[in-house]
Amino acid sequence: LAAKPPPKGGLPQGIPGGLGGGPPWRAAIDKVFNEACSMNKGAPSVFCFPDKKALLEGMEADQYGIDMTGEMYLMDVHVVVNQLLGWPPAWGTMQDVLDPAKPWTRPFCDKIIGSPWWNILPMIRRSFLSPRQTLVQLEKQTPHVAAGMQRWFEAIRVSGNSQTQKLLKEFKTNDAADVKTKTVHARPMMRLMQQVHSKMVQHVFGVACKESAEARKKLMATDANGMTVLHHVASLGDTAGAKAILKSVPKAQKAEFAATRDLQGYRAEDWARL
Repeated sequence: LAAKPPPKGGLPQGIPGGLGGGPPWRAAIDKVFNEACSMNKGAPSVFCFPDKKALLEGMEADQYGIDMTGEMYLMDVHVVVNQLLGWPPAWGTMQDVLDPAKPWTRPFCDKIIGSPWWNILPMIRRSFLSPRQTLVQLEKQTPHVAAGMQRWFEAIRVSGNSQTQKLLKEFKTNDAADVKTKTVHARPMMRLMQQVHSKMVQHVFGVACKESAEARKKLMATDANGMTVLHHVASLGDTAGAKAILKSVPKAQKAEFAATRDLQGYRAEDWARL
Protein backbone atom coordinates (compact mmCIF):
# COMPACT_ATOMS: atom_id res chain seq x y z
CA LEU A 1 0.00 0.00 0.00
CA ALA A 2 1.18 3.54 -0.74
CA ALA A 3 1.91 5.84 2.15
CA LYS A 4 -0.51 8.64 2.98
CA PRO A 5 0.45 12.14 1.83
CA PRO A 6 1.97 14.67 4.26
CA PRO A 7 -0.62 16.64 6.29
CA LYS A 8 -2.10 19.73 4.63
CA GLY A 9 -0.23 21.91 7.09
CA GLY A 10 3.01 20.84 5.44
CA LEU A 11 6.01 18.87 6.58
CA PRO A 12 6.96 18.59 10.28
CA GLN A 13 8.04 21.91 11.74
CA GLY A 14 11.65 22.68 12.65
CA ILE A 15 14.44 23.82 10.36
CA PRO A 16 13.43 24.24 6.69
CA GLY A 17 12.66 20.70 5.54
CA GLY A 18 13.62 19.35 8.97
CA LEU A 19 11.91 16.73 11.10
CA GLY A 20 11.02 18.97 13.99
CA GLY A 21 12.52 16.94 16.84
CA GLY A 22 10.69 14.08 18.54
CA PRO A 23 12.16 10.56 18.53
CA PRO A 24 15.97 10.24 18.89
CA TRP A 25 16.63 9.54 15.22
CA ARG A 26 14.79 12.71 14.24
CA ALA A 27 16.84 14.77 16.66
CA ALA A 28 20.05 13.27 15.23
CA ILE A 29 19.00 14.05 11.66
CA ASP A 30 17.93 17.60 12.52
CA LYS A 31 21.30 18.18 14.18
CA VAL A 32 23.04 17.20 10.93
CA PHE A 33 20.78 19.51 8.92
CA ASN A 34 21.27 22.43 11.30
CA GLU A 35 25.05 22.09 11.14
CA ALA A 36 25.13 21.62 7.35
CA CYS A 37 24.79 25.34 6.67
CA SER A 38 26.98 26.57 9.54
CA MET A 39 29.67 27.93 7.20
CA ASN A 40 27.08 30.39 5.83
CA LYS A 41 26.72 32.00 9.29
CA GLY A 42 22.97 32.42 8.97
CA ALA A 43 23.05 33.89 5.47
CA PRO A 44 20.88 32.21 2.80
CA SER A 45 22.70 29.80 0.51
CA VAL A 46 22.06 26.46 -1.20
CA PHE A 47 25.68 25.48 -0.60
CA CYS A 48 25.24 23.42 2.55
CA PHE A 49 27.22 20.31 3.43
CA PRO A 50 25.52 17.70 5.62
CA ASP A 51 27.79 15.26 7.43
CA LYS A 52 27.06 12.07 5.49
CA LYS A 53 28.38 9.70 8.14
CA ALA A 54 26.38 11.35 10.93
CA LEU A 55 23.25 11.48 8.76
CA LEU A 56 23.37 7.78 7.93
CA GLU A 57 24.06 6.86 11.55
CA GLY A 58 21.11 9.00 12.62
CA MET A 59 18.83 7.30 10.11
CA GLU A 60 19.57 3.83 11.49
CA ALA A 61 16.43 3.87 13.60
CA ASP A 62 16.28 0.11 14.14
CA GLN A 63 18.31 0.67 17.30
CA TYR A 64 15.15 2.26 18.73
CA GLY A 65 12.94 -0.64 17.67
CA ILE A 66 11.26 1.30 14.85
CA ASP A 67 10.05 -0.44 11.70
CA MET A 68 12.17 1.22 8.98
CA THR A 69 9.83 -0.09 6.27
CA GLY A 70 6.70 1.36 7.88
CA GLU A 71 4.80 4.47 6.81
CA MET A 72 5.89 6.68 9.72
CA TYR A 73 9.59 6.14 9.13
CA LEU A 74 9.30 6.34 5.34
CA MET A 75 7.77 9.81 5.71
CA ASP A 76 10.89 10.79 7.65
CA VAL A 77 13.02 9.48 4.77
CA HIS A 78 10.84 11.58 2.46
CA VAL A 79 11.72 14.71 4.44
CA VAL A 80 15.44 13.82 4.34
CA VAL A 81 15.34 13.29 0.57
CA ASN A 82 13.54 16.61 0.05
CA GLN A 83 16.17 18.44 2.07
CA LEU A 84 19.05 16.87 0.17
CA LEU A 85 17.42 17.91 -3.10
CA GLY A 86 17.64 21.54 -2.02
CA TRP A 87 21.42 21.47 -1.55
CA PRO A 88 23.57 20.77 -4.65
CA PRO A 89 26.53 19.61 -2.50
CA ALA A 90 24.21 16.96 -1.00
CA TRP A 91 23.03 15.47 -4.29
CA GLY A 92 25.81 12.90 -4.15
CA THR A 93 24.68 11.86 -0.66
CA MET A 94 21.49 10.49 -2.20
CA GLN A 95 23.48 7.46 -3.35
CA ASP A 96 24.10 6.57 0.29
CA VAL A 97 20.71 7.54 1.71
CA LEU A 98 18.91 5.53 -0.99
CA ASP A 99 21.41 2.72 -1.14
CA PRO A 100 19.62 -0.47 -2.31
CA ALA A 101 21.12 -2.25 0.70
CA LYS A 102 19.30 0.03 3.15
CA PRO A 103 16.11 -1.55 4.54
CA TRP A 104 14.04 1.55 3.79
CA THR A 105 15.09 2.09 0.15
CA ARG A 106 12.84 -0.38 -1.68
CA PRO A 107 9.81 0.44 0.50
CA PHE A 108 10.49 4.15 -0.10
CA CYS A 109 10.47 3.53 -3.86
CA ASP A 110 7.27 1.50 -3.69
CA LYS A 111 5.27 3.39 -1.08
CA ILE A 112 6.48 7.00 -1.36
CA ILE A 113 7.75 7.56 -4.90
CA GLY A 114 5.12 5.18 -6.23
CA SER A 115 2.26 6.77 -4.30
CA PRO A 116 -0.40 8.88 -6.08
CA TRP A 117 0.43 12.05 -4.12
CA TRP A 118 4.22 12.05 -4.72
CA ASN A 119 5.20 14.53 -7.45
CA ILE A 120 8.24 13.58 -9.52
CA LEU A 121 8.86 17.03 -11.04
CA PRO A 122 10.56 18.68 -8.02
CA MET A 123 13.18 15.93 -8.18
CA ILE A 124 13.58 15.97 -11.96
CA ARG A 125 13.02 19.60 -12.92
CA ARG A 126 15.39 21.75 -10.87
CA SER A 127 15.98 25.51 -11.07
CA PHE A 128 19.72 25.50 -11.70
CA LEU A 129 21.79 28.49 -10.68
CA SER A 130 22.22 31.16 -13.33
CA PRO A 131 25.22 33.21 -12.10
CA ARG A 132 25.17 36.97 -12.56
CA GLN A 133 28.58 37.46 -11.01
CA THR A 134 32.03 35.97 -11.45
CA LEU A 135 33.69 34.14 -8.57
CA VAL A 136 35.92 37.16 -7.97
CA GLN A 137 32.85 39.37 -7.59
CA LEU A 138 31.17 36.82 -5.32
CA GLU A 139 34.23 36.66 -3.06
CA LYS A 140 33.96 40.42 -2.53
CA GLN A 141 30.19 40.73 -2.18
CA THR A 142 29.02 37.41 -0.69
CA PRO A 143 32.13 35.56 0.53
CA HIS A 144 30.12 32.78 2.21
CA VAL A 145 28.54 31.86 -1.15
CA ALA A 146 31.91 31.93 -2.91
CA ALA A 147 33.43 29.75 -0.18
CA GLY A 148 30.58 27.26 -0.46
CA MET A 149 30.93 27.09 -4.23
CA GLN A 150 34.69 26.56 -4.02
CA ARG A 151 34.21 23.78 -1.46
CA TRP A 152 31.64 22.11 -3.74
CA PHE A 153 33.89 22.47 -6.77
CA GLU A 154 36.71 20.73 -4.95
CA ALA A 155 34.41 17.91 -3.85
CA ILE A 156 33.20 17.20 -7.38
CA ARG A 157 36.71 17.58 -8.76
CA VAL A 158 37.77 14.72 -6.49
CA SER A 159 34.69 12.51 -6.78
CA GLY A 160 33.27 13.36 -10.21
CA ASN A 161 33.69 11.36 -13.39
CA SER A 162 35.62 12.59 -16.43
CA GLN A 163 32.61 14.46 -17.88
CA THR A 164 31.97 16.26 -14.58
CA GLN A 165 35.62 17.23 -14.29
CA LYS A 166 35.59 18.45 -17.90
CA LEU A 167 32.60 20.69 -17.24
CA LEU A 168 34.18 22.00 -14.04
CA LYS A 169 37.32 22.92 -15.94
CA GLU A 170 35.24 24.64 -18.63
CA PHE A 171 33.38 26.63 -15.99
CA LYS A 172 36.59 27.85 -14.37
CA THR A 173 38.12 28.74 -17.73
CA ASN A 174 34.99 30.63 -18.73
CA ASP A 175 34.81 32.40 -15.36
CA ALA A 176 38.42 33.58 -15.68
CA ALA A 177 37.65 34.91 -19.17
CA ASP A 178 34.53 36.68 -17.85
CA VAL A 179 36.65 38.51 -15.27
CA LYS A 180 38.78 39.96 -18.06
CA THR A 181 35.86 40.87 -20.34
CA LYS A 182 33.61 42.02 -17.45
CA THR A 183 30.78 39.77 -18.61
CA VAL A 184 29.06 36.72 -17.11
CA HIS A 185 28.06 33.61 -19.04
CA ALA A 186 25.62 31.46 -17.06
CA ARG A 187 25.54 28.38 -19.26
CA PRO A 188 28.81 26.71 -18.08
CA MET A 189 27.61 26.70 -14.45
CA MET A 190 24.18 25.42 -15.43
CA ARG A 191 25.68 22.57 -17.46
CA LEU A 192 27.91 21.61 -14.54
CA MET A 193 24.96 21.54 -12.14
CA GLN A 194 22.85 19.59 -14.60
CA GLN A 195 25.59 16.99 -14.91
CA VAL A 196 25.93 16.52 -11.14
CA HIS A 197 22.14 16.49 -10.71
CA SER A 198 21.72 13.90 -13.47
CA LYS A 199 23.90 11.43 -11.59
CA MET A 200 21.56 11.69 -8.62
CA VAL A 201 18.49 11.16 -10.83
CA GLN A 202 20.07 8.14 -12.51
CA HIS A 203 20.90 6.62 -9.13
CA VAL A 204 17.37 7.06 -7.77
CA PHE A 205 15.55 5.55 -10.75
CA GLY A 206 18.25 3.41 -12.35
CA VAL A 207 19.73 1.89 -9.20
CA ALA A 208 17.78 2.50 -5.97
CA CYS A 209 14.31 2.05 -7.51
CA LYS A 210 15.30 -0.11 -10.47
CA GLU A 211 13.24 -3.09 -9.29
CA SER A 212 10.25 -1.03 -8.16
CA ALA A 213 7.38 -1.27 -10.65
CA GLU A 214 5.57 1.52 -8.80
CA ALA A 215 8.50 3.95 -9.09
CA ARG A 216 9.03 3.03 -12.74
CA LYS A 217 5.38 3.84 -13.49
CA LYS A 218 5.90 7.27 -11.91
CA LEU A 219 9.05 7.85 -14.00
CA MET A 220 7.27 6.96 -17.25
CA ALA A 221 3.92 8.62 -16.56
CA THR A 222 2.58 11.68 -18.38
CA ASP A 223 1.20 14.81 -16.73
CA ALA A 224 -2.00 16.74 -17.48
CA ASN A 225 -0.38 18.13 -20.63
CA GLY A 226 0.69 14.71 -21.83
CA MET A 227 4.33 15.52 -21.06
CA THR A 228 6.77 12.95 -19.71
CA VAL A 229 9.71 13.82 -17.48
CA LEU A 230 11.79 13.58 -20.65
CA HIS A 231 9.73 16.41 -22.17
CA HIS A 232 10.38 18.51 -19.08
CA VAL A 233 14.15 18.15 -19.00
CA ALA A 234 14.32 18.63 -22.77
CA SER A 235 12.44 21.91 -22.42
CA LEU A 236 15.21 23.07 -20.05
CA GLY A 237 17.96 22.08 -22.44
CA ASP A 238 19.11 19.57 -19.85
CA THR A 239 20.96 17.04 -21.99
CA ALA A 240 22.57 15.31 -19.01
CA GLY A 241 19.17 14.90 -17.35
CA ALA A 242 17.67 13.44 -20.52
CA LYS A 243 20.46 10.86 -20.78
CA ALA A 244 20.02 9.91 -17.11
CA ILE A 245 16.29 9.38 -17.54
CA LEU A 246 16.70 7.28 -20.68
CA LYS A 247 19.33 5.13 -18.96
CA SER A 248 16.83 4.48 -16.17
CA VAL A 249 14.08 3.31 -18.53
CA PRO A 250 14.01 -0.44 -19.38
CA LYS A 251 15.58 -1.11 -22.76
CA ALA A 252 12.43 -2.64 -24.21
CA GLN A 253 10.43 0.51 -23.45
CA LYS A 254 13.05 3.13 -24.22
CA ALA A 255 12.13 3.87 -27.87
CA GLU A 256 8.40 4.09 -27.19
CA PHE A 257 8.99 6.33 -24.16
CA ALA A 258 11.27 8.70 -26.12
CA ALA A 259 8.71 8.91 -28.93
CA THR A 260 5.80 9.88 -26.64
CA ARG A 261 3.98 12.97 -27.90
CA ASP A 262 2.37 15.50 -25.57
CA LEU A 263 -1.11 16.96 -26.12
CA GLN A 264 0.38 19.49 -28.56
CA GLY A 265 1.93 16.69 -30.57
CA TYR A 266 5.51 17.37 -29.49
CA ARG A 267 8.08 14.73 -28.60
CA ALA A 268 10.84 15.45 -26.09
CA GLU A 269 13.20 15.78 -29.05
CA ASP A 270 11.00 18.55 -30.43
CA TRP A 271 11.09 20.43 -27.12
CA ALA A 272 14.87 20.21 -27.10
CA ARG A 273 14.95 22.04 -30.45
CA LEU A 274 12.63 24.87 -29.42
